[in-house]
Amino acid sequence: MNEAQRDPCRVPVVAEYRIADGQPVMVSAQYAEIPAAELLRFLLERGRIRCELKGKSNDLRTD
Repeated sequence: MNEAQRDPCRVPVVAEYRIADGQPVMVSAQYAEIPAAELLRFLLERGRIRCELKGKSNDLRTD
């Protein structure tokens, strides 16, 4: 099991916001534990984020 699978990200999947002083403020949320690799895959595929590997490390450069 790699590090991304061991360390899931806790992200809000449903949230309610209210406007306070002209700014959105989260007032309630339901969270899910999502593996980091799955979250990254989703962002890359659907978020239209371009990236490329630099060298042999795991460093990513995004545009």
